[in-house]
Formats: sequence, structure tokens, C-alpha cells
Amino acid sequence: MELNFPGYMVYISAIYPKQYFARGYSFCHWSCGCCYVSFDLQLEILIGEGKGKARTGKLPEKGVKFVRAISGWTATLLFMWMPVAQMMTNFLTPENIKGLSAFSMLLAMIGNGLMIPRALFIRDFMWFLGSSWASIFYGWGNLICLYYFNIISREFFLAATVGLYAWIGVAFWRDTKVYGYDSPLASMKELLSGS
Repeated sequence: MELNFPGYMVYISAIYPKQYFARGYSFCHWSCGCCYVSFDLQLEILIGEGKGKARTGKLPEKGVKFVRAISGWTATLLFMWMPVAQMMTNFLTPENIKGLSAFSMLLAMIGNGLMIPRALFIRDFMWFLGSSWASIFYGWGNLICLYYFNIISREFFLAATVGLYAWIGVAFWRDTKVYGYDSPLASMKELLSGS
């Protein structure tokens, strides 16, 4: 059974907010999600005139790149808010931090950290920013919170810290060697400038 467009919009406008509020999420979380869906649909309607021109090859190449960049940056920026909300929750209600899994935060740090060298190698700033931000702020930042509230040991925290920053250092060092640069700052400059 295929879901028609009006039916999908009815679900988003009527049922989605009820499910969100029933689970105790704030209006801010819900509104960010709805803004993203609305913005993405508007872009497709305005630029693609509702016919998916970006997918059928009728939209100019610059238009396709623009639509992809807007969607990608919107998703990246929304993704980047996730650790901020978690850390705010940690400090506002420290009694709830015991429910936060140190192993999950370590896996978040490792998983996103593994993407840093690839993003650096292909010079994709959006990917580099998202994976670095998540690795440092979501994984390591929440490990700082866990350490601050005495949930994890000093050894666990130091091992995670040394591992993360050694990995980032090796990623920049290897990228410097691959491209034949003298300094890792050349790789970072190239990544930031987009050239």
C-alpha cells in the first residue's frame, strides 16, 4: 500500500506532535523536526516545482548542488544540536546522568571518530565538521560529564581522551603524508577553503 502525500501530511500534523509530547519531549525538539521537514518540502516544491526536477535532471547543476548542500547542512546542524541538548540535560538534572551509558558514549566517540580521516582525506568540510563535533562533543563531552559526576573512573576517562586525541593526531599526520605536505595545518587550510 502506497502512502499518499496528503495522508502523510495528516500524520505529521496530527499524530506526530501527540506522540512527541506523550513521550515528554519539549516543544523545541518537535518544532526543529517539523521545521526541517517543512523546509525540505518547500525547497523541493519551489526549486523542483513539485515534480522532482532535481532527480530527473531538469534542474541545472548549480541548482542540484544548492539543494543538496541546503539539505546536508540542515541535517548536519540539527545533528550538531544533539550533544548540546544531552549535556544541558546532564547539568540541569545531574541525578539522571546515572542512566547514561559510558559504553554508549564511548561507542559514539569511536564511531564518529572513525569518519574523521575519511572526511579529511576527501576534503568534505560538512562531513568533517559533523563527525568531529559528534566525536568531541557528543562522545567525549558526555564522558567529561560522566567523569565530573563520578560515574566513570579516572582511568577510563584518560584512556578515552588519549585515544581520541591520538587518533585525530594520526589522522592529520597521515593525511599530511598522503598529500605530501610539510604541515597538518596545510590539510586543515585546504579543508576549510574547499580547494
